[in-house]
Amino acid sequence: MLDAATDPELTDDESLRVRERLAAAGLLAPAGPPRPRPAEDDLIHARDRAGQGHPLADLVRDGRE
Repeated sequence: MLDAATDPELTDDESLRVRERLAAAGLLAPAGPPRPRPAEDDLIHARDRAGQGHPLADLVRDGRE
């Protein structure tokens, strides 16, 4: 029983196992109060803006030149 509480390898779900490893290493931020979801119109506007500008691949290529 103690092994199951202290060994992330004994967890069935892979994502939960990774989360437990991160928590054990002190790499997870503490959970805060729930935050409200943004308005749908705000999401649509953000998606439109995200599709503009320079592609990341171009920025990386330019940075290597």
